[in-house]
Amino acid sequence: MLLTSDRRTRAAARRAPQRLNLSPKPPRRQGDRRESPRVPRRLLVRDSAGADFALCAGDVSLGGARWRADRFPENGRVEIRFHLPNFSRLACATARVVRAELDDDTLELLATYEDLDVRAELALARFLEDRARLAADLAAGA
Repeated sequence: MLLTSDRRTRAAARRAPQRLNLSPKPPRRQGDRRESPRVPRRLLVRDSAGADFALCAGDVSLGGARWRADRFPENGRVEIRFHLPNFSRLACATARVVRAELDDDTLELLATYEDLDVRAELALARFLEDRARLAADLAAGA
């Protein structure tokens, strides 16, 4: 007998914790498919358990953030804060870890924003656009 999924089994599957594969970092692809560039930033990161913020070196883009950590956050959800030059306060976002990569005994976490303030998102977009424009101007002048 073939079992089909119904509303209850799909809902239970969504609630089930996701398993992340902690495998060595794969080799990079030749072409980067990103729509938005990554920009290095110092990040304040804390997990949903409410621990203190940890200062981490990482980078941000319009879709999420990446940073190095010493442990995986409890339940895969974090709060991220970072400074933007054209924004009067720290940009704050809640994020979900979507990938964890082990690189030379260091854990690198990649997360997508689940809740980023609209004003912070606009400031981040302006900042990324300004950085891309500056890089293009420098490349054209070189």
